[in-house]
Amino acid sequence: MLGVTSLTRSRARPTFRGRRNAAGLELIGWYGVVAPKRTPAAIINRLSSAIDEVLHSPDVKERLAADGSETVGGTPADFERHLRNEVERFRKVIREAGIRRE
Repeated sequence: MLGVTSLTRSRARPTFRGRRNAAGLELIGWYGVVAPKRTPAAIINRLSSAIDEVLHSPDVKERLAADGSETVGGTPADFERHLRNEVERFRKVIREAGIRRE
């Protein structure tokens, strides 16, 4: 391995430098939980709180760190912002690269 595709070093492999890929993108894998559009806000908030609590428990953080993952968590609004940013970021890449659906 020459490096990781994040801008910063991986906690799991601190000797590998962070670097952008050839296209100049920072590529980081992530996971998220989504619900159907009309799910009541009270349910979304309850799920979010429960997931955030689990993500920040020491044993889960340790398990995820073992494979290089870092826990973030946050509010539903934080995740919505993240999703919108990712869509826009890759929309730009697709447009600039001239990628077309076949």
